[in-house]
Amino acid sequence: PDDLGRNVDLNLNVTTGNAVLQLPKNGETLSDSAGLEFPAAAYRTTITRADWNVAAKTIAMKGDVATSEFISMAPDQLGLRFNAAEALYEMEKMTLTLKGVPFIQSGDAKIIPNRGLVTVKQDAAIQPLAKAGLVLDTLNGYHTLADGNIRIISRKQFEGGATYLLARGKGDTTRLKMNNFEFVESTPEVLASTAKGKRSARTREPGGLMTTAAASVSEADKFFLTPRIRYRGDVVMRSPEPKLRFDGAV
Repeated sequence: PDDLGRNVDLNLNVTTGNAVLQLPKNGETLSDSAGLEFPAAAYRTTITRADWNVAAKTIAMKGDVATSEFISMAPDQLGLRFNAAEALYEMEKMTLTLKGVPFIQSGDAKIIPNRGLVTVKQDAAIQPLAKAGLVLDTLNGYHTLADGNIRIISRKQFEGGATYLLARGKGDTTRLKMNNFEFVESTPEVLASTAKGKRSARTREPGGLMTTAAASVSEADKFFLTPRIRYRGDVVMRSPEPKLRFDGAV
C-alpha cells in the first residue's frame, strides 16, 4: 500500500469515497515511530491527521509547523528530518509536496527553501532547491547566502552553489558566488579559535565538523572589498569562523 500508519484509525465516508486517517487522541505523547508512513517516498511524518481523497489518489496533511516533522526512512540520508506546515502525497507519482518548510538542516547549515516549498520523490529523492537561502553555522549565523541552487544529499551533506552576501558596511552589501560546499573535520586551528564561542554540545558535530565553501575571484570579476579596494584571488568560508579568508591581492 502507498500509505501505512502505526496505530492509525481509518474513518471512511462511503458516500464521498474519502477517508480520514487519524492517530488516536489518547493524551499520550507520540513515540518517535508513530505517525503516517509513505514507503514509496521513504518518508514519514508526525502529523496526526490526514485526508485521503480516494478518487484523486492523494493524501493531504496539515499541522503545526513547530511540531510537524517529516523524517527520512532512507538509510543513506542519515536520519534527515525537517518541519513543514502541510503536505500533499500523490500516490501515482509517489511524490510528497511540502509547504511551509522554514529550513532544512544539513551539516551545520540551515538551508531555506524558496517560498518554503520542498518536493520529495520516490526513494526519498529531495528535488534540487532553486533560489534557496543558507545560514551558517546553525548556532552563530555568521554567514548568509542567497540565490542558491542546492541539492540536499543527507543530514550531513549537500552540494551546489550560492551567492555570499558580504557586508562591507552599514547598508552596503556586495555579492560573491561560492561553490564546493563540503562538510569536513575542523582543523586544530579552527577548533582552538572557536572553543570560547557559542558552540555547544547540542549543536557541535562529533569530531568538530564544519562546512566550507570557496570562490575564485579573477580580475575580470571586478570584485571590491570596499568601494575603493579591488580584490582578486581565492576566498574561503569556514562556517564556525565569523570572517572569510582571503588569499590574493588588492
